[in-house]
Amino acid sequence: MTVTYGFFNSLDGDRIYDAEQISNMFDGVIADGIFRSQGGGFAVLTNNNGMEVKVSSGRAWFNSTWTLNDVDYILTLDPANAVLHRIDTIVIEVDKTAGVRANSVKVITGTPSASPVRPTLINSGDVHQYPLADIYIAATTTLILSGHITNRIDIDTPYAAGITGTVQRFDTIACSATPAIDTDILDAFSITALAVDVTSFTTNNTGAPTNFQKLIIRIKDNGTARALAWGSKFEAKGVALPTTTTANKTMTIGFLYDTVTAKWGCVAVMLEV
Repeated sequence: MTVTYGFFNSLDGDRIYDAEQISNMFDGVIADGIFRSQGGGFAVLTNNNGMEVKVSSGRAWFNSTWTLNDVDYILTLDPANAVLHRIDTIVIEVDKTAGVRANSVKVITGTPSASPVRPTLINSGDVHQYPLADIYIAATTTLILSGHITNRIDIDTPYAAGITGTVQRFDTIACSATPAIDTDILDAFSITALAVDVTSFTTNNTGAPTNFQKLIIRIKDNGTARALAWGSKFEAKGVALPTTTTANKTMTIGFLYDTVTAKWGCVAVMLEV
C-alpha cells in the first residue's frame, strides 16, 4: 500500500504534483457522469440540416477529468449507405494516451448491415468512451430527424451523483400563484414578496429528480399571510407541509425526493423569529 497526500508548498522542487493528483481531490465528492444541472446536459438533438446533429451545452466529469461544452456543438455524420443501415454513437471520449491527453465529443461510426448493432465502445486502458446517444441511419437517409436519435444518458452513461451538493443553483421571484421550479437546474427557490395565495406548487414543478435529491424553498409574503397549496408532487415526510405563510416572516422549507412515492417529502420547516 502506498500513502499519498497533498498539498504542501515546494522547497527547491521537493513537492511536485501532477494533474491527476489535483483531480483526485474530487474523488468521492463527485461521481463520474454528466452534470444534470449544467447547460443542456449534453443532450443530442437534430440540427435539421442534412446529416448533422448538435450536442447541447453541458459539463461532465469522467476518469478524474472534466469536459465543458459551452455552446451547441455540431457533428456531421458520414453519408448513409445506399442499401444497408447502421447505428452511430455520439460519445464523450477521455483519451489519456501520452500523445493525446485530451477529451472530445465525437461520432463513433457503426458498421452498415441489414440488422445493424451499436458500435463497440472502448473502455479500457487510457481510452474511455461514454455514450450520449445512438443515431439510427437507415439506408439512403439524408436528414437526421429526432426519431432517429436514442438517448443513452442516465441509461448507459450516468448523471454525476453528488453534484447537486457541490454546485448549487437557485432562482428568486417576487410572486406567483404557481411557481415554476425546474429541479433539473435548481436546488433552491425563493419567493420574496408573495402577494397572492399559492394555488399549486405542483403545476409548474418540472424536472426528473433522483432519490434523496434536495430542494429548499424560501417564502416571504408582502405583509399579508397567504395560503399555500402544494399539490400532488409534495407530501409530508416527518414534517407537515405548511398551509399558510406568517405575515412578514420568512419561512424556509426543506424537501428530499423519494423515488418510491415520486414525491418531494417535507423534512423541515423553519420560521423566522
